[in-house]
Amino acid sequence: AEAVAEQRRALDILPYGAEVHFALAQRLAQAGDSAAALASLKEAVRLHRNLRRLAATDPLFERLRGSAEFQ
Repeated sequence: AEAVAEQRRALDILPYGAEVHFALAQRLAQAGDSAAALASLKEAVRLHRNLRRLAATDPLFERLRGSAEFQ
């Protein structure tokens, strides 16, 4: 929860930072908040398309890989 809060604060500072959205998605995935993780990951990929490839291999997103939205 503390890591998620820190990432949200970083997002307040840099709202268009694709890497910040990606890191928030990672923390949310670790916390088990799949819906919020997918929303943050979607924004990260919208801002920087190359993050799609990174997400596909990131072990932190393992639980999300089966969802249609992740695909």
